[in-house]
Amino acid sequence: MQQRQIKHDLEHTDEVFYPSFLFKEIFVMMLIFILVAVILAIYFPVGLGNPADPTDNLFIPKPEWYFLALYELLRFFPGKLNLLPLQLSPGEHSSCCSSCRL
Repeated sequence: MQQRQIKHDLEHTDEVFYPSFLFKEIFVMMLIFILVAVILAIYFPVGLGNPADPTDNLFIPKPEWYFLALYELLRFFPGKLNLLPLQLSPGEHSSCCSSCRL
């Protein structure tokens, strides 16, 4: 009788898999991921690198990768014409004025 009652209780639980159990599993996995990331950050910290040397004149500054295309276009349009590539490139100058947005 006791075994039958346990089997009946296991078959008729109110907890469904999708909303409750799956979200619990995702929450536990996120906690484990954060814990592992924190432990790795504590035991293997990333250094800042060498400090900047202001007397070094061999360094050539270049823009980030997402501005390299416009930076290279400056070679082809010298002087006052360097605004032309900015006007021809879609989306890269839309933050300069609100009237340009569609």
